[in-house]
Amino acid sequence: YPLTFVIHGGPQAASGTGFSSLNQLLAGRGFFVFSPNYRGSDNAGNAYLRSIATDMGEGPGQDAMLGLEAVKAKVSVDPGRILVSGWSYGGYMTSWLLGRYPEVWKAGMAGAAVTDTFDQYAFSDGNQSWRFFLSDKDPYDGGAGMKAAWAQSPLSHVHRIKAPTLLLSMTQDYRVPPTQSFKMYRALKERGVPVKMVMWNGGGHFPGGPPQRLRQVMRLWTDWL
Repeated sequence: YPLTFVIHGGPQAASGTGFSSLNQLLAGRGFFVFSPNYRGSDNAGNAYLRSIATDMGEGPGQDAMLGLEAVKAKVSVDPGRILVSGWSYGGYMTSWLLGRYPEVWKAGMAGAAVTDTFDQYAFSDGNQSWRFFLSDKDPYDGGAGMKAAWAQSPLSHVHRIKAPTLLLSMTQDYRVPPTQSFKMYRALKERGVPVKMVMWNGGGHFPGGPPQRLRQVMRLWTDWL
């Protein structure tokens, strides 16, 4: 069977056993759905939650990939149809995994994705909190702080992405400014990677509001995968 990641945001959140319409829609299309609680999730104690500090991508990404191997040991997964998706920090993780493990993925969907930690630090309404994630240094210091910030940006691996990628965002998202989706779109387009970007006009971190809009998000997400 094909398998898709649906990675939670936050990162201070966790995937549980509650009903998820998205997961059920994907399962209804024949997917195994894997929702890893990578380090930074809030379901395994404070030390696990805080272990993401200064290690936004590499450690959590390793957790996700080890989880995939554990799933593959239990169920029959088609290695040629493994996909990855997520929103917010899940979009960050999707963007990170697409570039860090490019041979794994058939396709990806990154919603409201942090792709450039400098943009996130400069423009997000939670900008100062990103010091916790990046390092204890100034990301504009021209030295170690800047190097650490760039190393944790998915754009630092964008040249390795091969999988067709869908980018979704709001035009006035103050949590994850849409400049980051534009940058990912331009980088993939320049390199000839199949990419599509859809943005909804207005504010908010997710295209909520009218039920028709939520249906459109779910349809774009599931159709792309």
